[in-house]
Amino acid sequence: MAGNLNALGLLLVILLSGAVLMRHGTLMGARQRTPRALGIAFSVNMIASLLLATWLNEANASHQVLITLLCLTLLLVFAPPSELRTTAAVVVGLAHFFLSLHAISLAGTAYTARPRWVYTGNPKWARETSQGTARDDLREVRSWLAAVAEDDNREYRAGWLADSEFRRWLPPSYLDYTKAWSVEIHSFWHTPLTGLYGRRYHELSLWYPGGRLKEGLKQLEFKPR
Repeated sequence: MAGNLNALGLLLVILLSGAVLMRHGTLMGARQRTPRALGIAFSVNMIASLLLATWLNEANASHQVLITLLCLTLLLVFAPPSELRTTAAVVVGLAHFFLSLHAISLAGTAYTARPRWVYTGNPKWARETSQGTARDDLREVRSWLAAVAEDDNREYRAGWLADSEFRRWLPPSYLDYTKAWSVEIHSFWHTPLTGLYGRRYHELSLWYPGGRLKEGLKQLEFKPR
């Protein structure tokens, strides 16, 4: 629903700009207005970039920025100065900020231990963050149990690490490292317009394959539980 509202906002910006250009747009004087229009658009974009410093991470708001910036530039270049053009330009300029903020609030700005965000503006970032966290957690658990494995020649059965006897050798804080998340990305109807993708996280747990601990640690991996 929230993504639909963001798409609706972008569509309204496009329709408003198109209506003004169709009714009042003209090529006359466009060449003279272009340098000033580009300067204004550039200034607006620079201010937005400073305020929206997270727009290139997982909460990528580039679609909102580029669409509204293009509409603003076209209005300033092809619509002659008038009260209507000024009003439309102000509306589009404000949309430039608010729609970007809205996209960032929908996608979030960081990975959390229990992800609650529904959207992402950058599927690659979401996948890499999820996979990177899992790799780091696996490395921590392996490094801690490696010292135990040196003098342990017993055979252990396969099973979930968090439920096995290995947990008594792990500090309580390390039990969180036995869990991770895989991310599932899917598109919405509005994705080409908003750049917002749906994401769903699935819990993973560390699976011990069985056998001696020294060899088993090498095959330790995260699996869906």
